[in-house]
Amino acid sequence: MRTEGEETREEEDGYAESLDELVNCVEGDCSLDEQEVFENFVETVSEVCAPTLVAVWAFDDEDSLVPYEHDCSDAEEDVEDILSSVEDWVWDAYSEGSFYRSSDGEVPDAVPGSVDAVLSEPLGRHGVLVAFIPSDSRLSPMDRSVVRSAATMVESCLEAAEYENEVESRAERLQMYEERTEKLEEIVGTIRRTSHEILNATTRTEIEQAVCRQLVDSPFVKFAWMGKYVESGDEMVPEYSTDAEYLRRLEDNGGTEMAKEVARTRQPSLFSDLRGSPPLEPWREQALRYGFRSVIRVPILHKSSMYGVLTVYSDTTVDEDDYIWSAVKDIGNIVGHAINTYETKTALVSDRVTEIRFSVGDDAFPAVRFASEIDGTVTFENATTQKDGSHRVYVSVDCDDDAEERRARIEEVAEETPLVESYTHITTRGDTEVYSLVGDITFFEQILDRSGTLMEMKAAPDEARLLVELPKYASVKSFLSMVEGEYDDVEVLSSHTKEKEFQTESGFKGRLKEELTRRQLETLETAYYSGYFDSPRESTGQDIADQLGVTQPTVTENIKAGQRKLLRLLLDG
Repeated sequence: MRTEGEETREEEDGYAESLDELVNCVEGDCSLDEQEVFENFVETVSEVCAPTLVAVWAFDDEDSLVPYEHDCSDAEEDVEDILSSVEDWVWDAYSEGSFYRSSDGEVPDAVPGSVDAVLSEPLGRHGVLVAFIPSDSRLSPMDRSVVRSAATMVESCLEAAEYENEVESRAERLQMYEERTEKLEEIVGTIRRTSHEILNATTRTEIEQAVCRQLVDSPFVKFAWMGKYVESGDEMVPEYSTDAEYLRRLEDNGGTEMAKEVARTRQPSLFSDLRGSPPLEPWREQALRYGFRSVIRVPILHKSSMYGVLTVYSDTTVDEDDYIWSAVKDIGNIVGHAINTYETKTALVSDRVTEIRFSVGDDAFPAVRFASEIDGTVTFENATTQKDGSHRVYVSVDCDDDAEERRARIEEVAEETPLVESYTHITTRGDTEVYSLVGDITFFEQILDRSGTLMEMKAAPDEARLLVELPKYASVKSFLSMVEGEYDDVEVLSSHTKEKEFQTESGFKGRLKEELTRRQLETLETAYYSGYFDSPRESTGQDIADQLGVTQPTVTENIKAGQRKLLRLLLDG
């Protein structure tokens, strides 16, 4: 006969064996997923406690505790009803810790009558174990200790698995970050080198060559070409490419046509992966044969001016989150600014200009709308550029009201006009009020963006007439297409090329002497050399009058008249 001590040792050996099996399943094997760990745990508890039902609750994606894994020794029991009936006990165990409750107390009806007690053991933040113990399997303190030890082991295993997963995830993120950083550095270097080459270029052709060559020198771009869009003929004319033979094949296969849509819409285009289901367009098949995988096309713009389209081919797929996509768009903007700067400088030294006189009868044209609302006329006088780059436009405004009502009406309309940021009344000349406007109701800025110069503009309630000078290189058709694209009822009244008028210093002085009377010129010279215009003044109007032998009011009138003529020569036109 075995002694009580031998039975105890045998029982302990059985517990040890069960724990060893659980240890063998989870110890050092963090590759096990959560479900496998719970399965092994439920199996171990079943061997130790011989429960009617044992289950593990764990958190789902919505952070609710739900039954995750269970084992039922009686197939006839309604497992789902039993588990749902003890949900409150599960939360108690998760919040307060392990417990062992006798079924003598308040037990949900769904719990089988054969159940004598309920054992609950939390698994840290990972879940809760609940075991329904029948009357013929009363648990000893040793049984409960074994279950608690197993629960601790499971918690540790899950923690270790999460830690290892986090370490691996961080390592992957670190590697990805290093790769992205290296790629970003390459792209920043490409932008820097491209910008440097563009700034050193002295012609438009050199700008186009510099951007294409620098892009192809980067590890991300294998082929690049620049094209100029001719609106009048709806043509895309290649200006430069890094591979003339491939560009010729591209034109033969219709590949350059794709750039037209970018020019028309003025929106960049990304073909992230050229691979796709057959049939493929000829240009795509050709690109894939050459090893290309993606195409980026960006418009070369500066404000409203369109200079062409830059197209680059890469041997990797590119998505909209990729640095390459952003970099090519940024480079396109840089090229647009560079070409605009070059053409603006060229316009300044060009000896010929094209003069276009046209009318706009669209009541949406800002100056026409302004004239209609004041029931008068608006005439462009001049414009200046402010420190922040905006423009102050000077206009004269005529309408039939008396001076006070006229100004009140003009300023009311100015207040309600979105394009007018601010206004200042300058002076009244008879029935005309002169204002300076920050904003643009005269089409001045759009003309300036096309390297043009607004020479004249007069708007009535039904029509505006403008005279614009364009530099020799600018396309008249392109300019008019821009105007017609924004407004209806545009009519060209005349267009011709002429020599640009230059004025030398001696010529200006000659014109000034022609404008001034002898007495006005004498008065200005005397006032200037006497220090009348210094601050503080070294002489007064009376001092000048005494020198010239005239009255002081005569001196004042001559000085004002002379200043007015001088400023008119400087500012008019």
